[in-house]
Order: sequence, then structure tokens, then C-alpha cells
Amino acid sequence: MFYFWHTAGTFAVTLKDEQMKIQIDLDFTAAEKALLLRIFKIKTDAELEAKLTGITMASAAEYMAMILGQKVFTRGKDMQEFRLLNLVKHHFDGQIPTEQEICALFQIRPAEAKGLVNAITSKYQYELLENVGATLEKLLKDLEPDENLKTYKFSLRSAYLKDEINRILFNIGPELPVLGKNAVTGGEFILQPSAYDALMEYIKETKKK
Repeated sequence: MFYFWHTAGTFAVTLKDEQMKIQIDLDFTAAEKALLLRIFKIKTDAELEAKLTGITMASAAEYMAMILGQKVFTRGKDMQEFRLLNLVKHHFDGQIPTEQEICALFQIRPAEAKGLVNAITSKYQYELLENVGATLEKLLKDLEPDENLKTYKFSLRSAYLKDEINRILFNIGPELPVLGKNAVTGGEFILQPSAYDALMEYIKETKKK
């Protein structure tokens, strides 16, 4: 016997100077609900409703752009990239997701996920400029330097962000030290004070544009 769980969510669709509120109902089995909770790494119905609302908004934005003739793709890859762009805006709260988070939604390998995030941050680089800055700020703003070595240590699970940090540092000044990996711990990285200060200044500049 299947037991269906029901969730209802309200989201707003903005059409330039107009906004329309739409309420939808979604049905899924108890097994599907349990799997969704595991995929999103959440526990409560309220959290699940928030996640599904964001995905619904991303879906609506994608379909409206298609129907209005603003985004009509002939390649599946282009459609996938535009889908991720809308998920960044509506599901990931404006943050650039990690490759693992992309894999969980798109059912693809980590290498493909890295290629996908690289593609959207290149193709939509000006549209996502503030998003990249906000993602870096969230990662770096509360870091405290190591008392002995005066370096900044932090965990990083995104291959894209690692490459992006080094790219930004090189563009600011080739003399700046790039992100280094902690030889003791696998997922921890080390940032020199001069590089940290340069990145924080870059983040400020992205907010002005």
C-alpha cells in the first residue's frame, strides 16, 4: 500500500513590474518523501516545503523564459545550464552550489557537475558576479587567522570555488600567494593574510557593480 504525503506551497512569479502569487499542491509517497529529505539533508516538513518552493520557482522561471521566447535551446546542455542558473537564484539562495549538491539534483558525476558550474559561471558571468562574490563572502567572512602562523584555514568542498579563488587572486596580482592545501587534513585549505585581504576587497567591489 502506498501512502501519499501532501505539501502545499505558495510562491511569487515576478513579471518585470508585476507579481503573481501561485499556490500549488504536490503529492508523493512516503518513500519519495524520505528520499527527498535525505537528498536535501533536512529533517522537517517545513524545510522540505521551503526546498520544493525554491525548485518550483526555478521551474516556473525556466518555463516562462521558454514560452516567452527569451530562452529557446536546441542543445540539452544549454537547457541544463539554464536550469542550474535558475536553481542558483531560487533554490540555492543565490549561492554557487558545490559539485556534490549539483550531482544530487542532476544525477550526474562530479566531473560533469564541475563542468556544468564552470559553464554557467562563464556563460552568465556578469549575471552571476554578485552570486560568486556572495558565495565567497559566506565562506570567508567569519574566518579567524591561526594564532601561530597567522594564516586562514577553512574546509572547502567545491573544486570550482578553489579554482575561482586562485583565478581571482592571479587577476588581482600575480604576486599574491594562491590557495594552499593543508598536508595534514584532506579537505582543509590555507589562505595567506595578503590573499585573504585581497579577496575581501574584491568581494566589496562586486557589491558596488
